[in-house]
Amino acid sequence: MLEKMTVRDVRNINKINIIKTIISNRDLSRNDIAGINNISVMTVKNIVDDLLRKNVIVEKKVDTSIVGRKPTVLKIADSIGYIITIDLTSSSFLYYVVYDVYKNKVKKGFYRCKKDISFSENIISFVRTIKSEVEQSDILNILGIGISVPGIYKDEEDRIYNELNKDLNNIKLKKIIKENFEVNNIVIDHDVKLAAIAEAIGFNSEIPYDLYYLYIGEGVGGAILLKGEIYNGHNEIAGDIGQLFVDCSSNNRQKLEDVVSCPAIVEGVKRKFNENGLDLGKNSNELDFDDVLKMYKAGDRLVVDYLDNVITCLARAVFNIIWLINPSKIVVDCSYKEFGAIVVDKLNSFVTKMFDSNIPIDFEVNLSKYDENSALIGALELVTNRWIESL
Repeated sequence: MLEKMTVRDVRNINKINIIKTIISNRDLSRNDIAGINNISVMTVKNIVDDLLRKNVIVEKKVDTSIVGRKPTVLKIADSIGYIITIDLTSSSFLYYVVYDVYKNKVKKGFYRCKKDISFSENIISFVRTIKSEVEQSDILNILGIGISVPGIYKDEEDRIYNELNKDLNNIKLKKIIKENFEVNNIVIDHDVKLAAIAEAIGFNSEIPYDLYYLYIGEGVGGAILLKGEIYNGHNEIAGDIGQLFVDCSSNNRQKLEDVVSCPAIVEGVKRKFNENGLDLGKNSNELDFDDVLKMYKAGDRLVVDYLDNVITCLARAVFNIIWLINPSKIVVDCSYKEFGAIVVDKLNSFVTKMFDSNIPIDFEVNLSKYDENSALIGALELVTNRWIESL
C-alpha cells in the first residue's frame, strides 16, 4: 500500500526542486522557476520568501534594454558556504576538493602519507591540513563534508570495512572530522556507490531507471541503482561483481577481481611470457599496466589473446548481471580510461551476440562520462541534497 504524502512532504519536495533549479540555472525569475517545476507561482513565492528570510537566496535586479521596471531574479547567496569532498581510497596519496554550491571547484590539495607514522596519524594530519588550508583561503561556512572510502561504511559503528587498505578499518573517521570541523552534515560511503550516484546525475528524475556501475582499477567493484536509488542489500555488499567466482575447480576459488583488476592483468601477462619462454624486453618487476596497454595496441599476439580472454571473462559476469537486475544502463569506469573504452567495445559486442534476437531486451553499455574522480562528484551530490533538506 502506498504511503500518503502530507502537505509537508510536498512542500519539502518543492523546496528541494526550487533550490536545485536555482543552482542549475542562475538568475531565474519566480515565473521561470514555476514553469520549470510545473508548480504555481504562489507556491514558488511562499517558499522563496522563506529562503530569502533565511539568507539562502538573494534577489537582484537585471539590467535590460526594455524601458520600464527592471525584472527581479534569484540566485544563491554568495556567502552561503562550501562543501569539502575527500578521497581516502589510496593508502599513499590522499586528496580533497572544495566546491561551491554551483559545483565549481574552488580549491584542491594532495597529501602524501608519511611512512614513519601510522595510517591513523596520517589521516588526522591530512584532516588538519585541509582545515588549515581552507581557513587560509578564507573558505568559511562549511555546509558539509563528503568522503569516499574503498569499502563499506557502518555509520552506527563509525567504521569502515574493506580489504584494500585494512589500516582504515580501525579509524573512527566521523569522530576525526567532527573534532576538526563544526559540521554535522557528513557523508561517508563506498567509492563505487558514490560514483554510481554521480553517473545518474542528469537523468530524467520522472522516469524510473536502473543502472549498474562497474569499476576496474586496483580492484574490481560495482554498485546498483534501482529506480534511481542505491541498492545496498542486507549487508551492504550488493553489486560487488569482483567477488564473483570465475573458477571453482578444486580449491582454487578464483574470483573475478583476481583476473580482471589492473594488477592481476599485469601479473597474468608476466606469467604468460614466462610460460612461453619469451622476453618482456625489460625487468618483469618494472612492467606496469601502461606497458601492457602499449603491447596490446601494438598487436602483440600473446598480450592481445590474453587481454581478450580476460575481457571475455568479465563479459560473462556482466551478462549474468544483466539477467539478474535487468538494468537500462551499464556504466564502465576504469583508472585507465583507454582500457575502459576497450572494455566497453568488447562488452557491447559480446552481450549483443549472446542475447536471443527473439527476446526484446533494451540496455546500454557506456564508458563513464567523467574524466575526474566521479566518487567525489557523487559525494558532493549527497552532501548538497542533505544540506537542502535541512533548510
